[in-house]
Amino acid sequence: MKTSNKKTLQIILFLIIAISLLTALIISSDTIHFGVYDAH
Repeated sequence: MKTSNKKTLQIILFLIIAISLLTALIISSDTIHFGVYDAH
């Protein structure tokens, strides 16, 4: 049970890192994103 708990914690950590990286990418290139949204 403890091993599965550790794996869940690793997944949560990975998700947090991935979300923060995605947020940083979106913020750094938000002008491009807005341009794409305007085109639609």
